[in-house]
Amino acid sequence: VTAGGKLLALGRVPQLFQGRGDALDVVLLIDESLSMLRTDPNRLRVQAAKTFVDLAYRSQRIRRIGVVAFNDRARPLIPLTSLARVQDLRDAVEKITNDSQTDMDQALDLARGLLEGSDASAGKAVLLLTDGKDEPGRYENAHLPFADRRWRVFTVGLSARADHEVLSRIAHDTGGNLAESLEGLA
Repeated sequence: VTAGGKLLALGRVPQLFQGRGDALDVVLLIDESLSMLRTDPNRLRVQAAKTFVDLAYRSQRIRRIGVVAFNDRARPLIPLTSLARVQDLRDAVEKITNDSQTDMDQALDLARGLLEGSDASAGKAVLLLTDGKDEPGRYENAHLPFADRRWRVFTVGLSARADHEVLSRIAHDTGGNLAESLEGLA
């Protein structure tokens, strides 16, 4: 992720776009907690999510994308949707707001529900974008059912405040990757 030619975050999710096999269903989990006003005042995470949708559209490796926004509650912005409706996906990402605190457990639970509704032949993955850690509570390992099902979770820490220990554990346990912010988005 770059802004004004300056590198803000670095990471890769190559397994989502490369290789053969079944097309993937992917859920984007996008943090919309109040702290994002400070760490991402230019809404770069929204632009990054739109770029992801555009790359997925061109890759032919991803079949459908769902978008979930989360703060202290998770809400679906769009269910798993065919990339033939790329503009609907881009419009859904624009609905990201900023309010309250962060609950990654709820976000992962909602993503799991969306992916469980997907047919068995599709591969499944999640891309989690967050700037913080569970507040006021504590992360309760909502990623473990993903690991059991061999569904990968790719995590992106968008600030120095991000709980890199938890994000790393989520990615490692599920076979995903962690991409870390270089200095936050602000």
